Amino acid sequence: MYIPGYGYGVALDTGGAIKGQKIDLFYDTIQEANNWGRRWVTIQLLGKGETAEYVNADLSNLGGEVAILSFGKTDIEWPLAKDAELYRKYLQLDADWLDSFKSEGELAESKVDSAYGNASFGARVDKIWNISNIPSEKDQVDPHRVAWSLLASLDKVLGDPIVHGESGLESEGRGRKPNPEKHFKKLCPELEWQTFTLSYYETWTEEVKVGDEIQEKTYEKEYKKKIRLLTSAKCYDANYQYSWSENVEEQKTANGYKKIITPKLNSVVRTGPYYEKLRSILQEEGLGSDMDLELVLRIAENIDPLFQIDYMIFGTPMEIDLDTEISDDFSGNKFPVNPCTGRVTSSFGMRKHPITGVVKMHTGIDIGAPRGSPVVAVKDGYVVYRGVMGGYGNTIMIEHGDCRTLYAHMSRFNVNAGERVSAGQKIGEVGSTGVSTGPHLHIEVRIGKNRTEYLDPAKFLIF
Repeated sequence: MYIPGYGYGVALDTGGAIKGQKIDLFYDTIQEANNWGRRWVTIQLLGKGETAEYVNADLSNLGGEVAILSFGKTDIEWPLAKDAELYRKYLQLDADWLDSFKSEGELAESKVDSAYGNASFGARVDKIWNISNIPSEKDQVDPHRVAWSLLASLDKVLGDPIVHGESGLESEGRGRKPNPEKHFKKLCPELEWQTFTLSYYETWTEEVKVGDEIQEKTYEKEYKKKIRLLTSAKCYDANYQYSWSENVEEQKTANGYKKIITPKLNSVVRTGPYYEKLRSILQEEGLGSDMDLELVLRIAENIDPLFQIDYMIFGTPMEIDLDTEISDDFSGNKFPVNPCTGRVTSSFGMRKHPITGVVKMHTGIDIGAPRGSPVVAVKDGYVVYRGVMGGYGNTIMIEHGDCRTLYAHMSRFNVNAGERVSAGQKIGEVGSTGVSTGPHLHIEVRIGKNRTEYLDPAKFLIF
């Protein structure tokens, strides 16, 4: 693993301190970690050792086998060690950016802004509110990080002498010229935030002795803490808008009353144009075609399988050039039929990906159903795409005039591209093609002039 400020090391499950390149990172409970930990750090997990020999391995060249610009071990001008250094640079850029935001631990350990009544000044946030109900800044921005493999892909393409025109030896200042800082700065998301006030109010009565009499006395306390909530993220792949409201919990206690206010995420909207920031970087170097864009994405896929899963599930350049000369006035009516019979197993919005474990936008819903179950068109339209679409697997897209629907992971097709279909007509069968953990149908609803705005399909289905 890589830890900014410490470097590369092996994670062990015994010991009590960082010694050399051996890093102790195992605790049974969060409380134990809080008791022994000294500060919060960001780690990059690079791999898992299988044998005891791995613990004693020479880590000086960890990452040295990551070939980015090098031609291999015989490349004297650009040895693999330079790629290892470049790889570390990508990780450092990402870590420095992510560490500029407050983590869950930092939020938990921070003090309240104000305390009134019988409240104690200097109280910690996690002693007042349930921290699991409050998203930290780092949790909110994590889905919008710039993948290291995308930076590597840009360096591989734009750093090539054929593109920048300075052929020659690297030792003479020519040849391969990566520029990770420039690309990272341009790909970084542009973020907008709103201020939200956490609130905790409690009032209660206690019996107290006043002289010879027992009297009831009323107490109250109130805590407040301001935090930031992400409202907009203009990222390299798309634009995201977040809507928040107050989650109010009111409780009657045996001798009083509590009112707790925390944030509630209402919706996440993902819109195009897709890959605008990435396109801009390529256009500056005279590479403005869709083919150039797809080349960069494909190289990033080949370098890092996790990038392949994310990019193919949450958007693909195939969609950019599909016919969009259609109405952008969505009716908002319920669909006359559901696409298949089953229950929703994964909802629309931000979720932890079932394979990568990374929190990302889920642009549709998943409906669990047995393999071979019929999939039907939800309303009249015509098929604008039928084929394999990366992580979506076997996919059909149907244009309905006021919206477009996508059906993914299918095992079989029953219609062809360009064919007119009617509501309820069978278009294929449920499967588990593409990146999938089991048989299900992934369905999306897209609206807008360029069909780049995603809606929650569950709002238009009949349950």
